[in-house]
Order: sequence, then structure tokens, then C-alpha cells
Amino acid sequence: MTNTISHRGYIGQVTIDVEDNCLYAKLINAPKVHFTCEGQTVEELVQAFSSWMDDYIAGFTEAGLEVVEPEALVTA
Repeated sequence: MTNTISHRGYIGQVTIDVEDNCLYAKLINAPKVHFTCEGQTVEELVQAFSSWMDDYIAGFTEAGLEVVEPEALVTA
């Protein structure tokens, strides 16, 4: 079982909020990019995360801004 999702090398740490009946993902491997998304199902969460990452990359590229590349996570 894993508590992460990924898209294009970007990794989101998944948290379950039982009180709100929701799943959250926080981007954890791109420094200086602060992003969270949510969904009520795993499928919704994966779609939200993937869509945001695609929009981030496309928007920054189109604007001529530097896209922060994902870093490899170091596990102990």
C-alpha cells in the first residue's frame, strides 16, 4: 500500500481526512512549488493532481517562466 501519487515525475503525498470525507495530495518533490489538491475518490484525486501538474507545466512554459523540475526522493 502506498500513500503517494505521481504524474510526470512529480509526487504527491496523500492524506485521508475522515472528518471531511476527502482525500488530499500535497506536492512533495518540487521545492518552492506549494500545491495541494483534493478529491472524494482516488480517481478524482489522481485526476486533480494530474490536471494541475499539466496546467502548471503548460502555463509556466507558455509564459516563459522556469518550471521547477521534480527531485528524486531519498528514502532512509
